[in-house]
Amino acid sequence: MRGIGIFSIGVVLALAIAFQGCETTTGPDQVFVPQPPAALYATSIDSATIALKWDHSPDYTAAEFAGYRVRIYNPGGVTMLDTLLPASWTQVQVTGLQEGTIYTCEVAGETADTVGPAKQIQWSPASRFVELTTGNPIRMYESASVFGSGVDLYNPTEGGPVNLKTTSGQDWDLGLYTRDNKLIIASPTLLKQYYQSLPDNLRATEIAAEVYTNVNSLNDVFDSEALNAKTFAEREIDLTQYSGNIVLVVRTADNHYAKVLVKYVNGSFLQGSEPNRYVECEVSYQKEAGVPYARTARDNDGGDQ
Repeated sequence: MRGIGIFSIGVVLALAIAFQGCETTTGPDQVFVPQPPAALYATSIDSATIALKWDHSPDYTAAEFAGYRVRIYNPGGVTMLDTLLPASWTQVQVTGLQEGTIYTCEVAGETADTVGPAKQIQWSPASRFVELTTGNPIRMYESASVFGSGVDLYNPTEGGPVNLKTTSGQDWDLGLYTRDNKLIIASPTLLKQYYQSLPDNLRATEIAAEVYTNVNSLNDVFDSEALNAKTFAEREIDLTQYSGNIVLVVRTADNHYAKVLVKYVNGSFLQGSEPNRYVECEVSYQKEAGVPYARTARDNDGGDQ
């Protein structure tokens, strides 16, 4: 099923997917208290918008189940959103937020008489980039190209990602190497062995061990815990091991978190013609240092999420 709604308080879109649930039974004198969603996830859509997604409450098919109560609070505890969504909905986008601010998000089952315990997560919006500051797509070019094989994921002066050659390698966050039968995206320090022209003062960008697969866009990548819970290290990512779009989670040397969509088009990561083939990306970048989008929160009923 699909539900779509628009709310002036900031909810701009919700999608629902129906799953089978189980109904909680009650006695004649008992109040039906719906269980919370089985799990709650979040992701950043842009600098003002986050998306929430949850697995249905075990009670969502019960006759008493009226829907999901969604509440959003700012760090001061002020309610930013308080709305009831239909029982069939399992996803919603919330806009009008501020990048770098960590919001507490709650989703609970509701009946006509009561709101059940909530599942809770904390999250922050992050900027979304599909172009370089020049207006061109975000690309890293093959090693033989006259164009840059590296990218600065966010240049504060330019206001976005920048493609860079090895002569500006000190500003790379990620780089591409395509010679010697390799097709890798890697932390800059690990690329020094391949590019002798790279300077010595390279950024120690870290890449999470978990690589997201089977995704069409960055909007498909949800998390149930903070990104800093992942295992980070300076890494080489062998693109030949994948046959579809992937998303990398990156922690920059100055402690900014990002998700990087690496596009797989027509059976290949490398697009264009030699010697200027390229890998194209999209970037979700948190401009506020040290904000890993989310912090694991506790359920209102005291259980760990």
